[in-house]
Amino acid sequence: MGSGRIVFIAFVVSALTSAGTFFGLRAVVGKGAPAATVSGRASGGGAAGAAGAASGAAGQGGSSKAGASGASGAKGSRTVNVPRLRAKKLSEAMKVLIDSGLTVGKITRREDKTLAKDLVLTTAPPAGTPLLGGGKVDLFVSNGTTQVAVPRVVGMRLAGAKAKLEGLGFKVRTRYKYDEDKMEGVILGQSPKADEPQQPGATITIVVNRE
Repeated sequence: MGSGRIVFIAFVVSALTSAGTFFGLRAVVGKGAPAATVSGRASGGGAAGAAGAASGAAGQGGSSKAGASGASGAKGSRTVNVPRLRAKKLSEAMKVLIDSGLTVGKITRREDKTLAKDLVLTTAPPAGTPLLGGGKVDLFVSNGTTQVAVPRVVGMRLAGAKAKLEGLGFKVRTRYKYDEDKMEGVILGQSPKADEPQQPGATITIVVNRE
């Protein structure tokens, strides 16, 4: 083969190689550009999506907070009637108030002849009064009555014994029995016995010597 022909063949091969490289690069660039564009869009869209999602989450969070605030407001605006607590034990009355959505306020004790110790006398506000949820209710509780020792009246005359017992707030019931060894009209016995503590208003029975 002549040198001229070899040169010509080399030229053709080189030209074809260059053309293939050119078109190959073009194909690569042509395919890459849209990919890059898509990637860019995807990236941009992702950022926007993330921002949107964050904004949505924030919105939902705000909505949740608003809902919670609304629920709290609804609870505070709910009206509850003060329950009737008279004659209930203090512990039971406190539980009823709390279960009703109300708050136990001040507890005041005072002597009372109508109810035993630790029983509720009344409330402030009174039973049936409408209050907003969480409102305070004061309780007035019986402290019972101060007990008094029964005085000894055995051996006293009826009039004096009666005056002494009634002066301490006791009621007197009289019975009669005869003892010839004792003076007529004197007290032979009493019940309850002397020095026993009793509440004012209790009945003391005395036995008077009489035929």
